[in-house]
Amino acid sequence: MNRSLNGDVNGEIWLAGLLPPEALVVDVGFNRGDFTALVLQTRPRARAIAFEPARSMQRRFDAVFPFKDQVQLLPFAVSNLAGTVRFQDSADGVSHILEHDESPEMGGEAYEARVVTLDEQLAAQGVQQLDFLKIDAEGFDCHVLEGCQGLLDRGRIGMLMFEYNEPWIHGRRFLKDAVTLLESRNYRIYSLFNGFLAPFEYSSMAERHDLGCNYVALADWRLQQGGIRIQRFP
Repeated sequence: MNRSLNGDVNGEIWLAGLLPPEALVVDVGFNRGDFTALVLQTRPRARAIAFEPARSMQRRFDAVFPFKDQVQLLPFAVSNLAGTVRFQDSADGVSHILEHDESPEMGGEAYEARVVTLDEQLAAQGVQQLDFLKIDAEGFDCHVLEGCQGLLDRGRIGMLMFEYNEPWIHGRRFLKDAVTLLESRNYRIYSLFNGFLAPFEYSSMAERHDLGCNYVALADWRLQQGGIRIQRFP
């Protein structure tokens, strides 16, 4: 299994190279913008809509991000219901939503952040289809998926990638929840490797929060376009 979250070796670079020249990417959990920067380096005519509630990362974007003209950075958290949430900004790239039973012991700022759903926010932006959705929401990745079920129902997301790791415990979701949501909407799920995708078949053994990895889901129409190496294990 490719249990790495290091984008230099886990296949993220290869995956970015599969996108069309003028791709529209939605980046939930923009953070320092590493993944979006990777896409824009390889696809200079692509553009991105990014979501990042951490004020420290917004300031960093304004100061040093090299592709600002191609990115619309929105200062919102993303989930399955719109509203507000208490947010802890540690300024080190691992900021997160504060739960009711947590206290802000990480240092940095704690403040109210606006929460949106992708279905509502992208509709307001006039976005009807996107090539790629990247989700790294510190354990709330499945909540993000639950908030874009309209787009998924209509097959309007060609390809998506979400991170599965220990913070999912705090989000109170299982990998099975994401698998059921996606497969019921005719998305096929794959494990990401460096240079290929491997078809993923769920079992309880995959519920290993301590071994982080990325999963990729493809709409049927994107799969039919070809150009993606898929390798089955014996």
